[in-house]
Amino acid sequence: MPRARPRANGSSAARLLSRKIDQRTAHLSVVGLGYVGLPLAVEFGKAGFLVTGIDTDEKRVRQLQRGVSYIRDVPTRDVEALVRDDKLRATTDFSVLRKADAVNVCVPTPLSKQRDPDVSYIVAAAEQIAKHLHRGMLVVLESTTYPGTTDELILPRLQETGLKVGRDFFLAFSPERVDPGNPEYNTRNIPKVVGGVTPTCTEMAVRLYRQRLERVVPVSSTQVAEMVKLLENTFRSVNIGLVNELALMCARLGIDVWEVIEAAATKPFGFMPFKPGPGLGGHCVDGNEFVFVRRDGGMDAVRIEELASRCTARRSMGGTEVMRLDPLEVLSFDLERKQTCFRSATHLFRRWYPQRVALRSAEGRSLTATDGHPMIVQNGHGLEVRRADAVDAASRLVVAVDLPAGSPPESIDLVDALGLEKDRKVRVSPRSGSWIDHWDRIRPVARRFGVEKKALRRSNTLPLGALFGLEALGNAPFPRADLSLATGRGHGHTQVPMVLPIASDLARIVGYYLSEGCLTRDKSWRTRWTFGAHESELIADLTGALERLGFRWSIHRVKRWKAVQIKVSSNLLGRLIGESLGCGRRSEEMRIPPLFLGANAEIRGALLGALLNGDGSVDATTGMRSYRKNGKAYRHRCNSACASYFTSSPRLLQQVTLLMHSLALVPSVCTGKPELRLFGEEQLRRVMPLFLGAKRQKLETCLRNRSKPMPARRVRREAGFATVAPGEVAPEGGGWVYSIEVPGTETFVTSFGLVSHNCIPIDPFYLSWKARASGFEARFIELAGYINGQMPDHVVGIVADCLNRGGRSVRGSRVLVLGVAYKADVDDTRESPSLDIMEKLRERGAAIEYSDPYVPSLEFAGRRLKSTPLTPAQLKRFDCVVIATAHRVFAWETVLRHARAIVDTRNALRGKKSDKIVRL
Repeated sequence: MPRARPRANGSSAARLLSRKIDQRTAHLSVVGLGYVGLPLAVEFGKAGFLVTGIDTDEKRVRQLQRGVSYIRDVPTRDVEALVRDDKLRATTDFSVLRKADAVNVCVPTPLSKQRDPDVSYIVAAAEQIAKHLHRGMLVVLESTTYPGTTDELILPRLQETGLKVGRDFFLAFSPERVDPGNPEYNTRNIPKVVGGVTPTCTEMAVRLYRQRLERVVPVSSTQVAEMVKLLENTFRSVNIGLVNELALMCARLGIDVWEVIEAAATKPFGFMPFKPGPGLGGHCVDGNEFVFVRRDGGMDAVRIEELASRCTARRSMGGTEVMRLDPLEVLSFDLERKQTCFRSATHLFRRWYPQRVALRSAEGRSLTATDGHPMIVQNGHGLEVRRADAVDAASRLVVAVDLPAGSPPESIDLVDALGLEKDRKVRVSPRSGSWIDHWDRIRPVARRFGVEKKALRRSNTLPLGALFGLEALGNAPFPRADLSLATGRGHGHTQVPMVLPIASDLARIVGYYLSEGCLTRDKSWRTRWTFGAHESELIADLTGALERLGFRWSIHRVKRWKAVQIKVSSNLLGRLIGESLGCGRRSEEMRIPPLFLGANAEIRGALLGALLNGDGSVDATTGMRSYRKNGKAYRHRCNSACASYFTSSPRLLQQVTLLMHSLALVPSVCTGKPELRLFGEEQLRRVMPLFLGAKRQKLETCLRNRSKPMPARRVRREAGFATVAPGEVAPEGGGWVYSIEVPGTETFVTSFGLVSHNCIPIDPFYLSWKARASGFEARFIELAGYINGQMPDHVVGIVADCLNRGGRSVRGSRVLVLGVAYKADVDDTRESPSLDIMEKLRERGAAIEYSDPYVPSLEFAGRRLKSTPLTPAQLKRFDCVVIATAHRVFAWETVLRHARAIVDTRNALRGKKSDKIVRL
């Protein structure tokens, strides 16, 4: 080892590193540029740091040097921009660590065939870092590993240099939490757990990550951080091991294990069914149901199947696909505190389930789930968990209200939000003052951007590029908040604040757009709102908001339809609504930008008011009412009202439901159409100020003439939540179902605010290895791992039996494996059980081919295989077809009709009866 450099006081080293990090002058290095390292390097580069990536793969390095990304989650345009701006470099030379202030180690740590962790990549990286370790350097290990790795493998090698941890250098562990294939949840918005060897080490690592990542979670030690991922993964494996052993036993006894499990699942307490196979199961909800995720400081509604389509699972086992979400923050409910909160979700599970139910509340909320899905209900004993098919009239479903406060930005910088850096048509003017008064500052950039003093005095506008030039020199005389963006020419030009405040006016504009607006684009963007000619109050409300923000508008009257159209011809507004805020273009795809759902009550009220005035209605009945009952005529005075909201956008309907909840309004849901209704005097008085014009007058008249209270009988408000009475539980048949794992609270809020319980995940091998090394025998974990590891052998045994029935042996048979990806509908083969099955069949003498439209070629047994087309002629060539991954694109009827024999490990041919099918 090299001789240590002179030591310095630890606090001075920490202060020096802190200053570099805060000023973003620290030089960062990322060792290992795979699915974890490259996204992290790009995020740090976007934060303004100079980042040098180090990888032993020369092909990767060459691609990055050309500005090309090889990771699907990292756009090439991001890499290209960072390389061009010299914020991202790549090399195979570890000597660059001499100039590094912080090093993140993101090397792979695969499990060996014996299930021992291969830490050779970590050791190699640590030895390279030790060669170049210097005072003030921060080292963070991110590779998944066993508890103790950081202290036992890395720390001794670094301290051999003579430098002292926590004083001269800083060492921490932060488990990687990457979800490949998920464009919505990425390195930046996934919370980061950090544990250091010393408190100062933790502080340094936290300080670095907070420069770019949205949330950093410090813990007390590296061991705690290392254990975080592993602790959550044990319970599920033990139970899967139990049911897999049951499957093996049932196979010996000639018993249908699926029938056994489904019968046992009828027990309403003390039992939760798991499904056999090398995988996981659980009771879940339909993929069309919604969950509510934290985004942009606010909240968004997302279909569960949409989350799944963007995720990549580590493995697909026993018919269950396991996808990592770690950690996506979802809306949850704390059963102890009885309050709604955001919590990190770690995994998403998907599988086919034969029996689902539609659970409906008396006031219209609905949820499709498996029959045994655990729901949160209130009864005489307080809150408890109850199966979906066991929810009865004595229980009330819990609804999440009093939503947690968000932390959205206070303004939108239109230049950054709309990417206007290269837009030469946009000019900049001060909202007060004059550019010419600062000509001495402007002169250095004037020639470069064609700025003439005479023209500047006349127009008082600068090209946007000139502003960037002034900012780069530190000479900008006005902050961006005091500037306007000028677009257009002559009388049609507009001036809009460069920094647009997120306040009630913008909320009104967005709300009216979602209800009455549309976007069109030819040479420029046009935003239109259409109102009835009689809706003068709404027209005045919208145009007033537009004027206050500086947008020029025109009005057109359409006599044929008795309508009034407000039009804004502005690229800035059109792109803001359509691109930056993502409000949608068609009525069925409209959505509230998440940041508005995290804003303060005034902004949320303005947004809801615009939505209600646009797509809401008030139905009021005042006066005498005649009716017949039991053959008799009755007449009495009636004074009732209902406020409602309608939308054809499923996502917007869910968002508005939660928006109402955040404003102490709990609507009923209309059966059969996407409409929310508000009843009861308390709720109507609360919503009345949001309405304008005739709708408000109807409510005022009704409430003014009330002679007795008008309660909302269907909804009960409690401290921190609301409850609704259950309605019916109707059978729905089989289908794809999903479950989200939310550690801590074990709950998630789903469609219409209903609170649901969740299931538990996976993989204990690192934890069991560490337990063995520490002299502790983790019998349950080891046994579960052993049994689950036997399942590929069990599948091969089934294939052998299937072939024997046809008078053939495995040796010499032709076997086609359907699906080699580790989960359905993806292209990733890492940790795929299909490969184990193929290898074991090959070892027994079978000729193996595979068919997978997502994996056109595959390295197997020392040669490259190509995917076999799934045609009738090809299927007839094989003695047996093994369904290993159930891609939805597979033509199952074709497989059933033309295959000679089929081993179905995924229950893909459920409901099909044929002598040629053998199921797991």
